[in-house]
Amino acid sequence: MYGKMIKYGSYDCTVGELPEKNFLNEFLLDCQIRNFSPRTIQSYKSHINYYLSSHPIQVSLGDLKEFLVHIRDEKGYAASTVENYFSSLSCFCDFLEWEGIIKENIIPKFRKRYIRYYKDPLPEERQLISLEQMKDLINSAGDLQIKTMFLIFAKTGIRRQELIDLDRSDVYPKQNMIILKNHHFKRSNRTVFYDDECAFYLEKWIKWRYNHRINKPALFLGVQGGRISRDTVYDITT
Repeated sequence: MYGKMIKYGSYDCTVGELPEKNFLNEFLLDCQIRNFSPRTIQSYKSHINYYLSSHPIQVSLGDLKEFLVHIRDEKGYAASTVENYFSSLSCFCDFLEWEGIIKENIIPKFRKRYIRYYKDPLPEERQLISLEQMKDLINSAGDLQIKTMFLIFAKTGIRRQELIDLDRSDVYPKQNMIILKNHHFKRSNRTVFYDDECAFYLEKWIKWRYNHRINKPALFLGVQGGRISRDTVYDITT
């Protein structure tokens, strides 16, 4: 398939001559045209980027099996996360099939045979890192913002998207308390508390923001100065 001549944009080429990120960018644009939500598009980008970092765009059964073992067994992702990855890949392959880049999207058949849905119990619980490993991870963070993020994850147990959505106004330092947004996950209580160690670094981070005259509402910032992205948090924590 890589040797097949295709029409892509304004020129003819073989599939193998195009950078795979070009296909991903075209897919993300297609999602925008189809009016997918920004959060859905960001999830697709993160999942597909990770797959393409180690596998070719021409999806094979062997590649899918290898990727499933990697994210489910080696990385220890929950069944729902595994399903989300393969759902994103399937949408991407639907686009590639529509554009004539691949002959067939084989992922639906693969999912039917191999993927366990999130409501199905796994034979074993997901293995969590030990307290010592968590301590080493926190101590390895040289950047103040990253260390603060690690501590909030460790001390409160909040999810990645909940951390991304945090604003400075959500933090109540006198009470060692954070109030989470309520529009992503069903929670009976959106209030979480943190200990003195977390409070120390969170206060340092807030003071650093103040000294550098950062008035953005987002608590944690990306390289462009806006709210930290899902991809950045993923890269930091994996």
